[in-house]
Amino acid sequence: MRLHKSGFTLIEILTVVAIIALLIALVLPVLATARAKARTTHCIANLRQIYIAWKGYVEDYSEYPPCITSLISRSNAAIFHCPSDSWHGFNVWATFSSGYPVSYFYANIIRWREKRELIEKADPNHGIVFCMLHAKCDMCNMVDDAYRRHRSDPFSVANSVFPYPPVFSGTLLRLRLDGSLQTARISPRCYQLPDGIVLADVNPWYYLTDATPCLWCDLPYPEIPCGQ
Repeated sequence: MRLHKSGFTLIEILTVVAIIALLIALVLPVLATARAKARTTHCIANLRQIYIAWKGYVEDYSEYPPCITSLISRSNAAIFHCPSDSWHGFNVWATFSSGYPVSYFYANIIRWREKRELIEKADPNHGIVFCMLHAKCDMCNMVDDAYRRHRSDPFSVANSVFPYPPVFSGTLLRLRLDGSLQTARISPRCYQLPDGIVLADVNPWYYLTDATPCLWCDLPYPEIPCGQ
């Protein structure tokens, strides 16, 4: 009488492993997308809370606040941290001056009446706060290097109106005057300087609105296609 041993053959084991690997490959992108969507939803909730505080200040004082971190008590400061902020304080100067992580950037430039009048003329519902952390950035290494450099010396960006590096390119989430949220694609604009030098820049105007041209840029150099 013969005894037959039960078990899996090598082919069967390899087949099972291949099926598991395929399932993992299919599921991981879905999970990553779900996590990214959850982070964006959390960020949107933060921005809506910031808007409530900002709007309350404007209604009480009939002017724009000088910064957003002063609008909310320290115990509620978590709303200034975007869950996609792996730097734990992407806005270096606001993080340094407030003492807690701040991911968002506030358009304090529009406190200046002449700037506000120009941008409201082009876009009555322009942005006031934005988050740059919800899409694949085009120059991640440059952004990370700039962050680390400025984190070691926060005063290097103390007088900056907007983020570093000035040629940021990617997608941002923009909170607008009416409290709505808008996704905006930001790309640098290039200008021909003397001696063949090309300046690549993103003026604060383009973080706040899609309206073109920029009415307060006043650059004396001709604009050219980037990459030329």
